[in-house]
Amino acid sequence: MWCRTLVAAANQALGRNTFNSRMVSMEEIIDEKLEQMKQQIDEQSKQIVALQQAANQALGRNTFNSRMVTMEEIIDEKLEQMKQQIDEQSKQIAALQQEGVVQFGHLKMH
Repeated sequence: MWCRTLVAAANQALGRNTFNSRMVSMEEIIDEKLEQMKQQIDEQSKQIVALQQAANQALGRNTFNSRMVTMEEIIDEKLEQMKQQIDEQSKQIAALQQEGVVQFGHLKMH
């Protein structure tokens, strides 16, 4: 009887150790991922600041308000570029679709 109790206690202790080591491993993985994310955010923040400074220098503006205006201008310009790209891609898609209808129209099922 005492042997079973001893074995049960040993298994329970082993199970706890395994569980605890798994928890430590998960904590280490989570900590590592959080550190990677923090580093990525820091790097992106530095890039954003560098872009803001470059834009401000190019426009000769150094005050906070002018930086805000500059960022709005940059965003507006980027949005306009994206809109133009989307329009161009839409035209290309329409042209390809039209070409497909012309070239493969005879393959349509009637």
